Amino acid sequence: MGLYFAPSKIMVQTTETQDVEIKVALSRKQAGMVAYTELWAFCGRYFDGLTAFTPRKETGEPKPTVNGPNPVVWQHLARFAVSRGFQIPHAQALVADEGRLHSQLALEYLRKARPTCPRFSDNDIRKVLDAVPVNMDISQHQSPLPLPHLSIDRRIGRPFARDFAEEKRLLFFPHLYGPVVFENASISLMRRDLFSCIFGSFTFETSDFELATNSGEPAQDIMDMDTPSEVLGSDTRLTDLESRCSRLQQEYQSLLSQHDTLVRKYEIEQSKTEGLEIENLELQAKCRDLTQKYSAQCEANELETNMASDEIRKDLDNLQNRHHHLEDAYNRVVLEHKDCDATKKQLSSLARQWKAQGDKNLELNSTCARLKRELEEALANRNFEAATVDKGKLSIVVPEPIEATTMSALEDSDTTPTTDQPLYSWVPRTDQSSYEMFFAYCTANGGSALQGWGSLISMQAESALPRIEQLLHQAEMEFGSDQYGAMTILGKIIIPTSAEYVFQCFGPTHQTIFIGPNSVLSAYVPVIERRASSSQTGSSVMTIIDAAAQATSKALVKRQRQEDDSEDDEIINDRGFGKELTRYTTKKSIPKRRILRLQGPEVPNMSTESRGHIDSEHASEQQKLT
Repeated sequence: MGLYFAPSKIMVQTTETQDVEIKVALSRKQAGMVAYTELWAFCGRYFDGLTAFTPRKETGEPKPTVNGPNPVVWQHLARFAVSRGFQIPHAQALVADEGRLHSQLALEYLRKARPTCPRFSDNDIRKVLDAVPVNMDISQHQSPLPLPHLSIDRRIGRPFARDFAEEKRLLFFPHLYGPVVFENASISLMRRDLFSCIFGSFTFETSDFELATNSGEPAQDIMDMDTPSEVLGSDTRLTDLESRCSRLQQEYQSLLSQHDTLVRKYEIEQSKTEGLEIENLELQAKCRDLTQKYSAQCEANELETNMASDEIRKDLDNLQNRHHHLEDAYNRVVLEHKDCDATKKQLSSLARQWKAQGDKNLELNSTCARLKRELEEALANRNFEAATVDKGKLSIVVPEPIEATTMSALEDSDTTPTTDQPLYSWVPRTDQSSYEMFFAYCTANGGSALQGWGSLISMQAESALPRIEQLLHQAEMEFGSDQYGAMTILGKIIIPTSAEYVFQCFGPTHQTIFIGPNSVLSAYVPVIERRASSSQTGSSVMTIIDAAAQATSKALVKRQRQEDDSEDDEIINDRGFGKELTRYTTKKSIPKRRILRLQGPEVPNMSTESRGHIDSEHASEQQKLT
C-alpha cells in the first residue's frame, strides 16, 4: 500500500462503463483494500487476455481459443489501476504508450486477414481502429437471470467456459459485497465467499452507493469484437446477416417447441405438486404422532438406561473393591512365596550343613567311643594286674599321679553351630519372670560350663508353646533327631517328645532347660554336683591307684548287693588311697547300718595321725552329702 494514494472520491465499478461512489466514510486502509479488490475482480474477468490460460472446456463444445497475453488488456488494467489511486511507474508507462499498442494490434490483424498484401498504409490501420465501437457495454444488455446450482467439480480451479461468461457479468464490487440473498450454491455465492476469505469481508447496503455515472473508459478488448462489414465488404456482411437470421429463426422455433413442452411439463408437475402437498400434510400429521411416541419412548428408555447404569456402576464398584482385595491377597501370597523360597533355600543349606556335621559327629562319636574303650581296657588291665586283694584287704602298688585330662578331652564333644547366633558361656539367671532354653554346642573348663546361645520363653503356655515347638524343630535340624536331648540345671534328663511336655518340665527351681547333643549334655557337670565335689581335693588329678580302688570298690558293692537283695538306695563314699569305703543303707526295716571297710597299703611318708585326720574330714563330708 505504499504506492496507493486515495482519490477524493472512492469509486467502484458496477459495469464495464459505469462507476458509483461510496458514500460511507472509509479509512485509507479500507479504501486501499476496496481498490485492490477491484483490480483482482478485473483480473478475474479478463484472465484469458492477461495470460495464456483459457477457461476449461465444456462437455460437447469446442475448446476455447487462446487470446492472451494481450498487451492491450494489460494497458486497460494499468489505466484502471491508475484511476483508482495506484501510482505504479510500470502502469503509468503502459498508459502513456496506448496509441502504439493499438496500432500494433491493428497491423497484426490486417496481416492475418490479408496475408497476400505486402504493405498496409496508415489509412488502413486507422479504418480498423475506427471500426471498433466505443463505450460498448455488453453486460448492461444482458438481463439478470437466476443462476443454476453449481456442482462440486465446477466450484474450484479454472472456471468452465459458461461459468466464465457469467463471471464477466458478476465480478464487480457491488455484486460481490452487496446485500444479496442466495438460494442455492451458485457461482455468485462461490465467488463472494472466495473474495471474502482472501481480501476481507465488506458489508454495504444499496443506499451506501451514489447513482451510476459513465466512466468513459471502455474495458472491452477490441480483439474480442467482430470485424465490421465496412472492412470485409458489403456482400460478406449481407451473407452473414442472412445466415444469422436463419439461425435465429431456427432457434426461435426450437424455443417455441421447448416452451410448449415446458408448459405441459409444468402442468403435470403442478398436479404432482398438489398431490405431494396433500401427502406432505398427511406425513406431517404422522410425523407429529411419531414424534410424541418417540419422545415418550425416549423418556422411558432414558429412565431404564439410568437404572441400568446405576446397577452397572454399583457392580463395577464391587468388582473394583474385590479386585483390590484380590490384588492385595495376591501381593501377600507373592511375598509369602518369596519368603518361603528364601526359607527353603536356607533350610536346604542348613540340611546340607547338618548332614555334613552329622557325618562328622558320627565319626567323632565313633572315634571317642573307641578311645574310651581302649582307655578303659588299658586302665582295667593295668589296675587289676597291680592290685591284690587278700581276705577283704586290698593291696595296691604305690600310685603314680597322672593328669586326668584324657577323659575330659574325650567327654567334651564339640558341635559346630549352624546358626548365626553369637555363642557365650551359660551362667545362672537372676530374672525370675521368664523361662530359658539354652542351646549347648560344647563344654568348657573341663565340663563345668556350657557354650551356646539361649532364648527366653514366656511363662504363659499360649505364647510359649509355639516358640518351644520352633526351638525343638531347630534343634532337630541342627543336632539330628536321634542325637540330641534335654536336661535341667539339676541334671535331670528330659526326652523332648513334644512342646507341651517340655513346658511342663519348667518349674521354680529349674527355669532353664539345656538342649544339645547327648555327648555334650553327658559331659556337662551340673552345678549341684560341682558344689558337692568342690570340698574334695584332687578333683582335677587322678592316679592309677585311685582308678583301681574305684573299680575294686564297685565290684565289692555289686557283690554285696547280690548277697543282700533287700538293701537298696545305696550311697557309696569312695575314699582315696589308705581310706575307708563305707556303705550305708537307708531302708526303714533295717535299723542298723553296716560299714564295709576296705583297707589299702600304707602310704609312704604319711603318719597315722594324718591319715586319721583325712578320714575324719571325708566322713564329715559324706554325712553332709547324705
